Amino acid sequence: MKEARPIVVLVVIVAAIIVVATHVWIKFSGQPGGTNSSEPVTQFRLGTSCLAQNPVKGVQWLRKAADRNYAPAENILGVCYATGTGVTQDYAQAVGWIRKAARQNNADAENNLGLYYEHGQGVTRDFAKAVGWFRKAAEQDNSLGEFNLAECYDHGWGVKSDKSVAAQWYAKAAERNLAIAQFNLANLYYSGEGVTRDDTQALALYQKAADEGLPQAQYILGRRYEDGDGVTADPLEAINWYLKAARQNEPNAENELGNCYANGVGVGIDEVAAVKWYRLAAEQNYAEAQFNLGLCCLNGQGMATNDAEGLEWFKKAVSQNNADAQLGLGNCYEAGQGVPEDHSLAAQWYRKAAEQGNPQAQYNLAVGYLVGDGVAENAAEAVKWLDKAAEQNFAEAQNNLGACFAAGRGVATDYVQAYKWFKLAAINGSKQAEENLRKAMGLLTPEQTTNAERMVLEFKPGREVVSSQANQ
Repeated sequence: MKEARPIVVLVVIVAAIIVVATHVWIKFSGQPGGTNSSEPVTQFRLGTSCLAQNPVKGVQWLRKAADRNYAPAENILGVCYATGTGVTQDYAQAVGWIRKAARQNNADAENNLGLYYEHGQGVTRDFAKAVGWFRKAAEQDNSLGEFNLAECYDHGWGVKSDKSVAAQWYAKAAERNLAIAQFNLANLYYSGEGVTRDDTQALALYQKAADEGLPQAQYILGRRYEDGDGVTADPLEAINWYLKAARQNEPNAENELGNCYANGVGVGIDEVAAVKWYRLAAEQNYAEAQFNLGLCCLNGQGMATNDAEGLEWFKKAVSQNNADAQLGLGNCYEAGQGVPEDHSLAAQWYRKAAEQGNPQAQYNLAVGYLVGDGVAENAAEAVKWLDKAAEQNFAEAQNNLGACFAAGRGVATDYVQAYKWFKLAAINGSKQAEENLRKAMGLLTPEQTTNAERMVLEFKPGREVVSSQANQ
């Protein structure tokens, strides 16, 4: 079972409830004290209106209303205990008060109690009970309950995973303009999981969520405008959405802004700006940005060369199993940059990245096996790794694999296969492969050449995808 979401969701929910309650109080009474302060609803409004400026006083008023079994006050008082607002943080007290409200069918409390069971705070962790409370809230048309129940069905938390049911509950919450539900539903429409794939619907939902200010959706819109995915490619519009998301500290967007400044996409090339954005994302423990920032440090791009800092960022990314950083560390050990030169350690790092499907690492490891550099010479092992990289359309690997087939090194001699891989490498820009292809042509019969050309036409590049970022 996958890990549940951080409970910060609860804190956000409470902040929103407090703001709404404060507005309600101002609307009805103008100033605190304008109505009978002995009534629990008045005490509740007094409490919520005080929380921001005087949380201790706010809690006092909330307790008065809660002691009279006023469910909204019990719920907010419980969250005050959870967040340590106006009282000492105490999850047991938090759950006690929220449970009182939930037993009175307060939908917000039912949803909050579900979150506590999901995260095991103040209660023994129990996903099935979490689902039960989320369902109670959802059946009262509570948008957060609908969203949380959808998440459980989406990921298989406490129930059997069912993307179709998840989509139904996301849709209900999305109709109430809950941006995160719109975003998750868009993801399902984009992937075709639980619903018929509909990119137009996905884009419309991403747009709605982005317009509501959800940074994840703003980042996705930026990517789609940058890539021309379902929209006309527009680098300037991509930058616009990345900036909106980055201003809310969205690390994907910060990292992508770094890439845009590094490569001149939608903006002029500015390596200093690239470093700035990479650093912001890296400091949020975003592995890809840590790798990018480490590379800038090692290469002196946008900053003075700093091998020590570069290696530190690589190590941070490697601790999250980032394949690019594993490859980078391998390169450092091979070249002796910032560390003592050690080809055996280089090969070990190449292997880690290669096993995650990184084609450059697969190629580097294969070359090591071909020449016995950092590993014992082993042509058959070299061919294995060359094939993995070649299948990902990596030109150098395709050329070397063709050479292995032509020479019968690590594999049986096969001039048809040699021709195929030389031709693919040449198509991908390898000048050496063009020369090798000319030589291979003279070794094939017309029928073999026709067969090899057919294989080239039928080739479909694959990509080994192993996530190195915990989602991104």
